[in-house]
Amino acid sequence: MPRPGYSSQQYQKAVRICWIISAVGFVACAIGIVFCIQAKTNNQQAFSILTIIGGGIIGLAMLWVGFLTRQGGKRVATLEKGEG
Repeated sequence: MPRPGYSSQQYQKAVRICWIISAVGFVACAIGIVFCIQAKTNNQQAFSILTIIGGGIIGLAMLWVGFLTRQGGKRVATLEKGEG
């Protein structure tokens, strides 16, 4: 059930923010992979692996939150139209 008091435009804005953060997480994951390939020491490799894991988790989590928020926005939009 959508939260009361939020309009469909606010949900759309939140979804856009989620997609942007998700994209940043996936870019960090890609950068971590590139650095992991070029790592010369164990410290560099460990930092790269942590970047891959952290970026992947953030990317996937925000992707999931974006989909859930989009569904809530659709419900609010139907309620605003008076169809629900």
